[in-house]
Amino acid sequence: MDKKEINEIKNMLYAWGSSGYILSLERSELEKMKKMCRNLSDIRSLYNDGTETSAERVLEKNMGVCRGRLERLNKMMKSYIESKLLLDDIIDGLSYVEQHILRARYEKNLSWEQIPFNLPFELSKRHCQRRHSSALEKIHKELIKRGRMKK
Repeated sequence: MDKKEINEIKNMLYAWGSSGYILSLERSELEKMKKMCRNLSDIRSLYNDGTETSAERVLEKNMGVCRGRLERLNKMMKSYIESKLLLDDIIDGLSYVEQHILRARYEKNLSWEQIPFNLPFELSKRHCQRRHSSALEKIHKELIKRGRMKK
């Protein structure tokens, strides 16, 4: 596993660890866009007198942009959820120690110095780092096995 693959897996794990926050932001944005689309639709109905005006053309264009943004947000949220479920499944298959280290590092955002003090068992900082590297290797192999990463 090279540095690029390690960084890719770490980025996936950071997204996995903060997925609750990311999804709440995306849900908030989705609700704002839905509200905007409803407002644009209401405004359009006010102008709908049978003749097309420049204001109606602008509204229609904005409605199209709004619908496109909603579609992209839905796809993004689906992608985040799929990635989170995949990583949840892979991480659940790791050892108890590796799971705790990954959760401390990526969900709680603890530094390597803090991790040993926040585990329910005693490990040194260096041993935590070794177990982390081992977990990354296992995740890499599993992602390749599941066709989510190239060899």
